[in-house]
Amino acid sequence: CTKNASFPLIPPQIISQPFHFLDMTVEELLTRYAAGERAFPEADLRGANLRGANLRGANLRRANLCRDDLGEARLFEADLSGADLKQANLAGTYLAGAYLAGIDLSGVDLSRIAMRRISLCIADLSGANLSDTNLSDADLNGANLCEVNLCGANLCGANLIGAILSGANLSKANLSRAILSDANLNGANLSDADLNGTIGL
Repeated sequence: CTKNASFPLIPPQIISQPFHFLDMTVEELLTRYAAGERAFPEADLRGANLRGANLRGANLRRANLCRDDLGEARLFEADLSGADLKQANLAGTYLAGAYLAGIDLSGVDLSRIAMRRISLCIADLSGANLSDTNLSDADLNGANLCEVNLCGANLCGANLIGAILSGANLSKANLSRAILSDANLNGANLSDADLNGTIGL
């Protein structure tokens, strides 16, 4: 896995360790962020309204963001590895350059979201809707993309080494310069996909 934010990588075995959530209000989070603080690991913000919030570069690894409203929130280069985003609203969220290694986003609607240079290595995105999403230069190494809707998605230059794309809809997707070595494409729909310069097919 690679990441673009300035936080050290978390090995998968650390992500899976027991959680020790720290209670935090939205007001406290935003006040501390405005004061220059960026580290909020394992913050308990379940059900919080963070719509439109600017949390660029924040460390929210293993945070509890279950049922949060993150619509249009600016999470550029934020560290969300191992965070709980179950039932969170991610409509219009800005996630370019964010680090979401090992996260569970199965079945989530992520259509039309800006995710350029995002890291989703070993993440579970099975059954998710990623249609028309910008995933250019994204790191999807080893990600579970089984039966994902990637119709019209921009995957130009994406790292898909070892990714599970069985049954995925990649029709009209831009896969130019993408790396698909050891990827599982059984039953994937590649009709009208741009495969110019694709590696590993």
